[in-house]
Amino acid sequence: MSADPGDLERGWRLVESKGTPGADILAAEPVIEQPNSPMVGVDALGARHLLIPIADDDEVAETTGAAVTLKKRRLVLERQEQSYADLACTRPDLFDEFAVLAAEIIAALDTEAADPAQTAARVVHDWRELLRALAPPQLDRRGVIGLFAELSVLNLILERDPRRTSEAWTGPSRSRYDFQRADTVLEVKGSTARRGRPIHVHGLDQLALPPNGRLYLCWVRVEVGIDRGESLRDLVERLLNRVSDPVDLEQKLTHYGYDFSTAEMYETPRLTELERRTYLVDDAFPTLTHRNLVGGELPHGVLAVEYDIDLSGDRPTPLTAEENDLVLRRLAGVT
Repeated sequence: MSADPGDLERGWRLVESKGTPGADILAAEPVIEQPNSPMVGVDALGARHLLIPIADDDEVAETTGAAVTLKKRRLVLERQEQSYADLACTRPDLFDEFAVLAAEIIAALDTEAADPAQTAARVVHDWRELLRALAPPQLDRRGVIGLFAELSVLNLILERDPRRTSEAWTGPSRSRYDFQRADTVLEVKGSTARRGRPIHVHGLDQLALPPNGRLYLCWVRVEVGIDRGESLRDLVERLLNRVSDPVDLEQKLTHYGYDFSTAEMYETPRLTELERRTYLVDDAFPTLTHRNLVGGELPHGVLAVEYDIDLSGDRPTPLTAEENDLVLRRLAGVT
């Protein structure tokens, strides 16, 4: 039994393309088509898993880290209940390294098949120093502005959600859109521009319409100050004290790049929301997607496209206050 990192990457992408059934549920595929094969899986938050079948009475030396964990789980996959040594990675920026680690574990199982849980724990232990050395992602100035804008929208959703959950905020879990619930999808763009309403769009898929859903774009103008406004740290702490699922929200913030160990770095700048507009992204909205391309594909040799648009002027028309409230209430799950 063997698999290289590329094989595993294709497996995870296949699972991701199928989607996960729901919260706290794994979707998985076998690494190779043979009995008792390890499986690659993805959970609802976008974390990647390597699932190694073990006996029910096998012990797993659990490892808990900021990005990679190893623990014993009993799951029902492919209609069969089985115990697994579950190796998981929650940080997308480490997925390449995680694929190499997973491939090394699978290779080791060829020669140390008697105790797969112990084999996995040994390889993870050998990698521990490298995993510790990999620094967490850092938010740059643009990232701070973007996160502040998204959390400001999350706060508005919480005002309308009697359960006070952050489950509608899906962007940190590598979802295409920042917020979604059922057929309502919202993308948020924060800007410090003093003139116009500029937006930078990352790729042809970012504003592509979701199948059987409605896409909205919320544009937030933010003013940067020194002694006026609210810091990102203040906003984060306020939301953690407000939500009913603070552990889940903290995990999402970590995935986004917020570093709780150095939270003081987010005490400046102070930020103030000056303007917020929400638009329905439809055929009249200025976008560039695969639908605009000949044959739906980029020309040969063109790998990616990013573009800028400006929402100044009378077109497109933003939602009314009542329409915007309805979108927020849908994301809150109350209508």
